[in-house]
Amino acid sequence: MTLPDTGVGTDLARSGTPLGETVSVVICAYTMRRWDDIVDAVRSVTSQLSTGDEVVVVIDHNDELFARATETFGGLDRVTVVPNAGKRGLSGGRNTGITTGGGSIVAFLDDDATADPGWLAAMVEAFAEPDVLGVGTAPVPRWPGGERPAWFPPELDWIVGCAYRGMPETDADVRNVIGAAMAFRREVFDLAGVFSDQVGRVGTLPTGCEETELCIRLRQARPGARIRYLPDAKVRHRVTEDRVQPRYAIRRSLGEGVSKAMVSRLVGPDDALETERRYVQHVLPRAVLRELGRLGRGRLAGAGAATVIVASVAAAGIGYLRGRLSLAAAGAGVEYAGGEPGGSAARPGGATRFRPVLVADVDVADLRNGRLPLPLRRHDGETYGGAELLVRTGRTPLALLQVPWDRPEHITAVEARLGELSAVDVPPPPAAPDAHAPPVSVVMPTKGRPELAMRAIRSVLATQWPNLEVLLVDDGHDDTSSATALRAFAAENGVRYLESERPGASAARNRGLAAARGEFVAFSDDDVVVDRYWIESLVAAFDSPDVACVTGLVLARRLDTPAQVWFEQYGGFAKGLEPKRFDLDPRHDRPSLYPFAAGAFGSGNNAAFRRDALLALGGYDENLGPGTSCRSGEDLELFLRVIRSGRVLAYAPDALVRHDHREHADELLRQLHSYGRGITAMLCAQTARDKSTVWEVARRLPRAAHFLFAPTSAKNNARSASFPRRFALAELAGIAVGPCAYAARRLRVAVARAR
Repeated sequence: MTLPDTGVGTDLARSGTPLGETVSVVICAYTMRRWDDIVDAVRSVTSQLSTGDEVVVVIDHNDELFARATETFGGLDRVTVVPNAGKRGLSGGRNTGITTGGGSIVAFLDDDATADPGWLAAMVEAFAEPDVLGVGTAPVPRWPGGERPAWFPPELDWIVGCAYRGMPETDADVRNVIGAAMAFRREVFDLAGVFSDQVGRVGTLPTGCEETELCIRLRQARPGARIRYLPDAKVRHRVTEDRVQPRYAIRRSLGEGVSKAMVSRLVGPDDALETERRYVQHVLPRAVLRELGRLGRGRLAGAGAATVIVASVAAAGIGYLRGRLSLAAAGAGVEYAGGEPGGSAARPGGATRFRPVLVADVDVADLRNGRLPLPLRRHDGETYGGAELLVRTGRTPLALLQVPWDRPEHITAVEARLGELSAVDVPPPPAAPDAHAPPVSVVMPTKGRPELAMRAIRSVLATQWPNLEVLLVDDGHDDTSSATALRAFAAENGVRYLESERPGASAARNRGLAAARGEFVAFSDDDVVVDRYWIESLVAAFDSPDVACVTGLVLARRLDTPAQVWFEQYGGFAKGLEPKRFDLDPRHDRPSLYPFAAGAFGSGNNAAFRRDALLALGGYDENLGPGTSCRSGEDLELFLRVIRSGRVLAYAPDALVRHDHREHADELLRQLHSYGRGITAMLCAQTARDKSTVWEVARRLPRAAHFLFAPTSAKNNARSASFPRRFALAELAGIAVGPCAYAARRLRVAVARAR
């Protein structure tokens, strides 16, 4: 059977195979976006099949794609379409192909690659030597536009799944193959097992190494086994536009480091890193020198290539460290001693376990009426280990109590303390805003989280500010289902829906700022719920013309997991319950790192500006923040710019939002690494704007080191004994890589503009 619009068919190109071998070629696919590539991949292989060979197309948990592939390929001779019967991801798909196919040799081709004529025959011929159990071939990149980007050195072609400079240039034995185009004798999977689903790519997640881990496992199981590399047997691997960006190179390198950590755990670090050590020690230094030589000859792309090489190595190292620390934590489990986050509860053998913390607001009016409507247990019957209670009168916070909450006597003690607070004289609440209240625009960026964004917007609308404009800025780009849901929600609720023209949270905020009409523009994130007094309190803090920015109190919405409690111990977002003003007045007593201790000013998920002042400052720096290689720091840099411009930033603790902290330790690890990046990237941005910043930062470095490392510093003294050391290391790693991330971002922007 042939298809008139694809040309897929069969052509018996080989008359036979050594020793009567037959081949099953497995092509795994997961997304409709690659449909044309999938058709090309299947077509390139079917023309090379010999008698007894077959193609197995495995669809990874995508019903629409499975239906399309079954309709297109299902009737073809020698082509079978099956769903992934295993865990979602490339390893599960490949393992399904192994069990489905019947060939004595199992070959694998990526769904975005096409095999050159003779590719299959060359691999089969290599298996004529009986001790050859695996064969790898050379994927070569098909670049967007047909040309390699000037900043992309060939030593990093592995980032796009291709053979790279430093690999053998003639047929040779190697440690492992490249996954895009490889083959194994079927006996390999009986001898060493199939692909591990603990490593490998899932969807677009830039991890891998499943074929490396299998090859190492094979050679450990049979030390004399040979794996051959055939550089002349080529496949053409399509490289998409998003993968020729420095940001992807760094992200892929980070993922590679995490994957290598997992491989090290599975097969041991000596075998897992043998090839990588030679690559880093010999291949990459020569590449950096070559690119710097290009720079010396006036070719600016050499600087970009050298920077990307160094940044990729750093990212891979950070990813490896992160992976090893995460694996160590996962192996140890999560246990806590008494007095640790969430209190303690007895477990068999004397161990203790984490228990959630009750988070609640307590109004003085309820206390004076004798009511304390707080539960001892959660709805699921779990006993709380502690409580975090915000005591307030109307919009004014009086105290934040962090107390035990696991026994009746604890509650009695808390009730006594609350009774004392209820007797405090408090001023009457200000009058509610009327129709003459100043117009306020609230900008809410979101990306791929429509349910959270809708919840956040509902809380903003519930403030009932008389002159309110809400702008929902979608940074989702190709996420059409999310965009459809958000458009419908916006239309139903009188919210202005905007799409960001450029990726990144900073660009989304600037998009909202440009469209806003309010005198004041407030910003928050889609993972918060704002208090009903939020806008009222922000506006009230603009009590003089020199106040250009107001930040507010950010507290946890839930403390149900250890990671959420650890984030609070790390420092959280809260900056106390006392109003503050930050400026350059030398008469004010300031911390030693001021004004570069930008974290003291507040957080970008609870900030408002005079619109005219923010426009005059140029808005958010789009080289910083989520969605860029710097990952964060955009809010701190803007706060610092406000103060250094001679304006005033006010902190208003009665402007309250509740934030959903990360639930899992791995998520928190990534978050703290991102914060570390943002710190130094923010300082680089300040230096780029004002060269005098270099000296100002340099003379504060000793105090900064004390702040970062001293156990008694304001940063570290609230951490319990259970606070994982890996979190601090992740932040420090981020601090180290921040300047490289900022340089890579600036380079990417410059290259894009040069086009």
